[in-house]
Formats: sequence, C-alpha cells, structure tokens
Amino acid sequence: MIIWSRFSGLRAVISIVAMASAHIVPAQAQKEANGLVIVPNRLTRATAATQFQDVVRDVQRTGQTNLQGSELSASILPGITAMNGYVSQASSASSALLDVFLTDSARLKASADQIAAIVSNEPPDRHSVLYDLQKKYQTSERTYKLLVPRNISDFVTTVSDVTVFKPPAAAEPLGVNEAVAADLKQAASSPTNWLDEKSLQLMTSSTVLEAAANRSTAAASLSRSYTNVITQFTKAIAAPANENATQRYVDAAATFKTDYATQWPNIKNDVTARQAAADSYNGLARQRVLKAQYGALTNFPPLSYEQVFYFSRHVVTLRDGGSVVCSGIALSKRWIISAGHCFINRAWSDVLVQFDLDGLGKASRPLHIVDQWPEPAPGSSGTDPIDFSFVRVEEDHAVSAAFDDLEARIHAQPYSAEPMCLRSLPVTYKQPVFAVGYPMGQAKTVHDYAYVWFPFKIDEDLYNQMGSEIFAQAYKIEKEIKRTSYAVSVKKDFEAAYSKTASEGGRTYHYYFDSADGSALRPAFGIDTDTSGGDSGSPVFDRLTRCVVGIFSGGQRDTLTASEVSWREHEIAVPISEVLKQVKATDRVQKAGNRDLDADALAARDELLQRLTEMTDLR
Repeated sequence: MIIWSRFSGLRAVISIVAMASAHIVPAQAQKEANGLVIVPNRLTRATAATQFQDVVRDVQRTGQTNLQGSELSASILPGITAMNGYVSQASSASSALLDVFLTDSARLKASADQIAAIVSNEPPDRHSVLYDLQKKYQTSERTYKLLVPRNISDFVTTVSDVTVFKPPAAAEPLGVNEAVAADLKQAASSPTNWLDEKSLQLMTSSTVLEAAANRSTAAASLSRSYTNVITQFTKAIAAPANENATQRYVDAAATFKTDYATQWPNIKNDVTARQAAADSYNGLARQRVLKAQYGALTNFPPLSYEQVFYFSRHVVTLRDGGSVVCSGIALSKRWIISAGHCFINRAWSDVLVQFDLDGLGKASRPLHIVDQWPEPAPGSSGTDPIDFSFVRVEEDHAVSAAFDDLEARIHAQPYSAEPMCLRSLPVTYKQPVFAVGYPMGQAKTVHDYAYVWFPFKIDEDLYNQMGSEIFAQAYKIEKEIKRTSYAVSVKKDFEAAYSKTASEGGRTYHYYFDSADGSALRPAFGIDTDTSGGDSGSPVFDRLTRCVVGIFSGGQRDTLTASEVSWREHEIAVPISEVLKQVKATDRVQKAGNRDLDADALAARDELLQRLTEMTDLR
C-alpha cells in the first residue's frame, strides 16, 4: 500500500510499502512495488488518518484535484471515496493502514552507523545480540529499499484527469545495519513499548554460549535453550505489536533461567561454561520486558502504614548508662524479645527498657529487667549456638495503659488492625520484609522494601537456583571492577554458608549459618534492611502477612561500601522459627541468676509460653 505524509513539518513525503507482509499487498502489487520501504514508528489509527488527510490536502494543492480513495480508505478515512491506478492494487485487509510506518532517513542511517560501530568493537567472546540481528538480516529474504522524495510530484502522474500514485524506478537499498535499525525503531515505538535500545547491547549473542558449548559439553543444553531465546527475540522485534510473539520471547527467557539453575551443578566448576552462562543470564536480566521474570518482587498489595505504625508501638529500646544499646519488641506488657548478644559483658540487671507510649516518641520511664529466660541469654557468649533473649520488665501503669489502648484498637479495627503474630515457617528466597528499630540510638525507623536473599532453609533446587544467580551477579561485578576471581570467592562463601545439610522426607535441605565476630555458627537468614548499630534485637516482619519472622542480629560494619552481592548478605536475622524451638526446649524452672524462682516468676514464664502459643501462625 502507498501512503503520503509530511514528516517534522517538511513538505517532503515518504513512500512506503509493507514488503514483508504478503497479506497486505497482493503478489502482483508486491512484485511491482519492489523499491519501496518498510520503516519504523508504528502509527495509531487516529494518527494515520490525520496524516493521510494532510497528504490529500497537499496533493490537492498541487493541482491534482481528482484524487480518489478506495473502499479501504473510505472505511477508515471518511471523506475519501475511491482510489485507482497503482494504489488500487493494495489489499483490502482492514489492518493495512496500521502496518504503515514513517521515519526520518537521516536518523535511521545514524542508528545504523551506531549499530555497526558497536558490533565492530565487540570481541568475539563478548558479542551482543546486535551481532545476531546482523547475521539474520544478511541472510534474510526480505528486500528493503529506501526512498525519500523531495517533491510530491515525483510520485504522482495524471492519467485521464485521475491522479495515479506511481513510484519512481530508482530506490536506494537499505544496508544490513539500516534494516536492523529500522526494525529496532519500529519495536521501540510499538504500543507495548518493551524494547529499551540502551540495554539491548547488554543482551549477549547466542554465539557466546555456542563457543562455550564447543569447548564444554556441560554448556551444550544451555546453548540450545539460549539460542531459542534469541530466535524468539528476533521474531518479536519483527512483529512488535504482536503480543503473542513478545510473550513467546518472555517464556523462552524464563525457560532459560530455569535451565541455567538446573544445569548449575554441571557447569559451576567449569570456568568456560559458567562464565558464558552468567553473561547470558545477566544480559537478559537487563531487559525491561523480562523484569517480572528476573527481578525481585516490587509490586505489593497496599500495606497499611497505620498497621506498621501500630506494630511499631511495640518496639522498645534497651539502654545501659543512658545510651541505647539495642532494640526489641514487646510481646506483652511484661515480656520482650531482643538479641542475646546485647548482653555480652553486660548483666541484664544493668539494662533498662523504655516503651513508646504513643507511637510518636513519648517514652516511658526506664524500666528495670526482673527476669531473663533463658539465662544467660543465648548469644551473650561466643560459643552459643543461637542469638536471642527474652526479658521481663517490672510492671508500669503507663505501659499497661498503652497496651490496653492497643488491644482496644485491635477489637475496634479502625484501620484493619491485626493482633501481632509470630511466623514459625521459614522465610523464603526474595521474600519481602521490613524491620523496625532504633538505628544508632536515634528515632524509631521503619526499614522497608527489604528482601530475604539467604533463607535459613532451602531445598536442593533452590540451592542451585540461588548459586547460579549469585555467581552471575558476582561475575558482572567482577568484570566492572576488574577484580579477578571475585565471583569465585563469592561462590565459595555461598557454598560455605550453606554447608550444613540434612535429609528430611527423602529430600536434602541446606541450612544457612552465620559466623559473626568469630562466634559459633548460628542459624540465620540474610536480608538487605540497611539496619545499623542499635537495631540489634529489632523485629523483622514479613511484609505480606505482617508477622514477625526474625530478630535482627547484626551484619557488616555500618561504614562498609559493599558491592551488590555482598550487600545482599550485609544484615543477618535469627529465624523466629528457631527461637521458638529453642525456648520450648528450655527448662522453665531454670534459675534467674543465682536465685530460685518463686511462684510469681514461674507464672510469668508460663504466661510467656502461653503468649507465644497464641501469637504463632495467626496468619
């Protein structure tokens, strides 16, 4: 089909024929039309109609007043009645106008030159997907030719007082890179708008894994999987408005991601294979349309910040000599859970606790601790196998009144208030969490939009998935900072952290144990909450259920400038599931210091156990 238009205010017109779409131009017309071009920037129906009518007015102003329209044009563009001559051979497909594209030839050539420069500067083992597109267009049967006339009369002639649209005989062929640029620009401006040209060159060529497969049998299956990704990508580029084509590309990328994890045990000790696979994985991770497949969850149900405010009122400070040493969370008016390492070289009787009475910073009077259980606190010694502490404080009227108010709010549910709960199920990979504490002893802070990057308990499949993804992330950083063997060191650290395994129900599970400051290996999970000193003992909440899933235990020094991968294990929390197991296995009549327990102390510990049972897995 031929259509006329002005571009960027110029009177020049571009003549266009959809050469690759036989359903749009019949065979005879297609044969006669060789010499015209498909160029990018897909038009909407309304835009096409407006520009077509502008061209009609241009034609009329040249004196060709007997312009007529076809039935197709009449159905889409009111006022145009009929067309004959060359254009009358166009298909009557109703989508024909929507398959017309416009471009500025200078910009097209500039993009083509940029593509050629990128590809020519790429080493053979680091080719981008642009290299694949070049090869495809070199062997393509599609023939593109570009023609940008300066005068509308170049294309019209009058036969028996009827305007006939006739292309000139000469046309400039599109080069390979110009054809690539044309399709990329078409895809970039498509309604789905999924192509980000700046990140495109980060997508690795299929030749990288193919070369690895020639040297490593472990990479062969991954090479086939990735070749399918590139095949579906090029098809999606050619048909950018085809949602099915785009979805096939997304599905192929998701399959490759799965295959990468599945094959990780076979390639992780093969330098060639693992580096090529990591390059391919990282390139896909940069593509906008694949974010849902490769990125962490960033779309959450609306989280009631009144609800966060409600939970934050339970968060307390632990003080020694007037300074905040740790945070904690009150499970009741008298019982608080915090981190056991808060009591290293510090007697619990020397620590004071302050509650937040109104959620706005109004602190209670400093309250004395009257019992700690277990005692001494697990984590207060470097050889302890876990890090937590339950402490009971003296009763206080103001604190009791604040808790009564919170309980009343739960029943009234002014903002869907929920009772506090503890989650006994282990956290999962990429699970969104948030923590609430007093960093550096400053104002109470919500550390939101954080994730679990290192769950406490994972099965073999997830172990391989995480191992493959973590190596890919580290390898990307290794190339950026030019630090040889960085990715290998991260890989070894990951495997060491999950070196503890156990069989359960016929399946093998790996467990994450952290060693902080030379302490014993302790059950933990790694998060990126950006917490600081003073946050130790803070509750870590599951963002989706609002249940407490861990107690913040520590991390690397707060002044550390960490790389992306090490940052993801920067902060450590103790799984609440492991705390519950430990405390339920502890003797309830254990002495408080050197004192025997009286009836009130035993009743208080029973009260704590009952409270833990009530709070566990409410949601």
